[in-house]
Amino acid sequence: MGTFEVTTAAGAITGFRTDKMRALLAYLALSEGRPQRRERLAALFWPENDHQNALANLRLTLHRLRQTLDNASPDLTAALFTITHSTVTFHAAAAQVDVLRFQRLVAECEVHSHVDLHRCHACLSRLAAAVDLYGGELLAGFGLEDAPEFEEWLLLHRETLNHLGLMTLHHLAAAYEAQGDLKLALHYAQRQLALDPYREETHRQIMRLLARSGYAGRALAQYETCRRLLRDEVGVEPDAETIALAAQIRAGETGKSTQASALPDQVQGAPPHSQIPVRPLHNLPADVTPLVGRAHEVAELLARLQEPGVRLLTLVGAGGIGKTRLALAVAQASLDLFDKSNASASPSLHGAQSPNPKYADGVFFVALAPLTEVTAIRASIATALGLELRGSDPDQALIQALHTKQMLLVLDNFEHLLEGASLVAEILQRAPGVQILTTSRERLALRSEHLYQVQGLDAAPGETVAEALQASSVQFFVQCARRVYASFQLSPANVADVVRICRLVHGAPLALEMAAAWVDALPLRAIADEIEQRADFLAFDWRDVPERQRSLRAVFEWSWKLLNPDERRALSGIAVFRGGFTVAAAQSVAGAAWAVLTNLVHKSLLNWDESVGDEGRYDLHELVRQFAAQQLDAAELAAVEARHSHFYLALVAAREQRLARHASKQAAAEIQGEIDNVRQAWMWAVRQQTLHELDASAFTLWQFYSFIGLWSEGAGVFQLAAEGVRRSMRSPDAGAEPTSLSRQALLSKLMAIHASLLISLSKHEQALALALEAIALGEDGVSAEGETLGHLVAGQA
Repeated sequence: MGTFEVTTAAGAITGFRTDKMRALLAYLALSEGRPQRRERLAALFWPENDHQNALANLRLTLHRLRQTLDNASPDLTAALFTITHSTVTFHAAAAQVDVLRFQRLVAECEVHSHVDLHRCHACLSRLAAAVDLYGGELLAGFGLEDAPEFEEWLLLHRETLNHLGLMTLHHLAAAYEAQGDLKLALHYAQRQLALDPYREETHRQIMRLLARSGYAGRALAQYETCRRLLRDEVGVEPDAETIALAAQIRAGETGKSTQASALPDQVQGAPPHSQIPVRPLHNLPADVTPLVGRAHEVAELLARLQEPGVRLLTLVGAGGIGKTRLALAVAQASLDLFDKSNASASPSLHGAQSPNPKYADGVFFVALAPLTEVTAIRASIATALGLELRGSDPDQALIQALHTKQMLLVLDNFEHLLEGASLVAEILQRAPGVQILTTSRERLALRSEHLYQVQGLDAAPGETVAEALQASSVQFFVQCARRVYASFQLSPANVADVVRICRLVHGAPLALEMAAAWVDALPLRAIADEIEQRADFLAFDWRDVPERQRSLRAVFEWSWKLLNPDERRALSGIAVFRGGFTVAAAQSVAGAAWAVLTNLVHKSLLNWDESVGDEGRYDLHELVRQFAAQQLDAAELAAVEARHSHFYLALVAAREQRLARHASKQAAAEIQGEIDNVRQAWMWAVRQQTLHELDASAFTLWQFYSFIGLWSEGAGVFQLAAEGVRRSMRSPDAGAEPTSLSRQALLSKLMAIHASLLISLSKHEQALALALEAIALGEDGVSAEGETLGHLVAGQA
């Protein structure tokens, strides 16, 4: 369940040309092997066509469906279907259909002869497997507007499956509560709430589980959430049973509802089987590799964060020294510390107070490296927190959203946005419960700032194997080496070379990782020799390090030298991206084939996150990106930037219709996922005055900013664009128009859009002035779009 997916042993099948093909396959797959008459299918999917045309469309769609399936796996159609002149039958036994398996697992439990569900391990396993299959709404985000009967069928199946999923989660939560496994019970209860936030029975179940676990305060907070939700969204108050349960919890009573009274005596009378502090929300990425040699630093930083006067703590150090990884470890440890502090609290309901976690509203990581403008900081924070900043003053909207929060913000890579430190200062002043941990090559220079200098991993005290393994730098190098050469071992024969490498790079993790990437290709001594010959590779700003040793350039140049020409072209080309990129973008912009990208990943020059999207997402470490960009001459850089701008502005323009129709949320999310690249592409087009691309993407970009409520950023983007076009009109060669597009027409359109965004910001006088100018520029047929939109905005102003 969830989105539409078809996979075989060879991988996902993605070649479905139309939504009708997907819908037909899904409908047949869920028919459970029952033959479907062609007339019925034709009327279902093409109701507006006459009988013959509908049947012809069905034949064509079936033909394309067979082609797609058989291209993916020969004879797949024959295995899945029996197709005759009158019927189409899907062989349910020949495929694994998640919906059918989900329903079958639940049905098997319903007919199984057990006394109590919580004592039947077989049925609990079946139900757990069933809810694992429930990945969300059936065919999420899918619909056929021109097939209303199919839409009704889909809606009915969605509601049926949602109810079945809800009941299955409820039974699991109740069963594990009966077992005394309150942690697992709470997990399944909270999943119920995600499906139906208005279900009072689920709210009561969560309240009861929290109270039984010793967290009366959080149980009552759950009651307040329920009461507020019902009052604000439905206009009703909680029912008597919910109110009574809250009163029992306040009084320090057991807080058991009528359901709880039926639990076995030994569960009711015994202490909770497991303690369940509900972790604060967070968006911390999962650890890909173990953290080596930073336990002391993590402990020190945790202690600093617990000091009452420390609101802003900045990890300062050279590029590649491991600031980001250390900050993430501290953030994760803060969550772990919360767990331990809650676990030590008394579980008794009789007078015990619920713990007050320091970060009750969450721990959030905000990546600043992709940003090029200070004004984008607030949007990045809002995105990380899942906030929509609406209103005329986004800064104040962010402050207002944060001012009552208890949370930790991790702002990573601040050094190129130091002018934005004023926003940090205001957050600290206006949101007293927010604590900020930053990483930067340079201090933020705020009075409230506390600094922590991040150094390299420690060096070995000697050159024996035992002595070397005491050093975190050696441990880290060995760990990295084993990722590329699984049988790598530290031995008396190689220990001196490893210790030498670690000392040469002063324990800098990035340099160690890049050096270790070559252990399967070069002898360790050769690696050390190469580094030693280019001693300026360290990217340190330390004054006590010789100037010739303050750059990582030697490691970069050495890695560059070992790349083949295709890898060099790819690495320098993809340096133009910001905030990551897809394989399709790399191929179009940098001509980088998938195999070359994979080689760069293997050589530790490129990162790949397979969990993002359907194909994963690539990203460059900022230091690698800067070095790689320097390898392009001016002409090469201009060509790559042009392709980058063309690719992302075309991506924006292609979503115009979807943003205006039922797929607007998905289309906006797709643009949001590439917003760092889109910003850069747009500004390059403004600087270079690629008028056609600006014109083609302007309307969609306006729709995007309006849809997600980023009016202030959007106004700034279109103001800069309009100013750029206006300057070009004043230039001496403005009359030598290289294209048929009128600069005046584009300026009219851009100014009208800017005016519209100012209306959303309640800046009516400015909007009116711009709208009137847009109308004047667009008159006499120069720009119907600009003139029409200008009149519309003027009317609103």
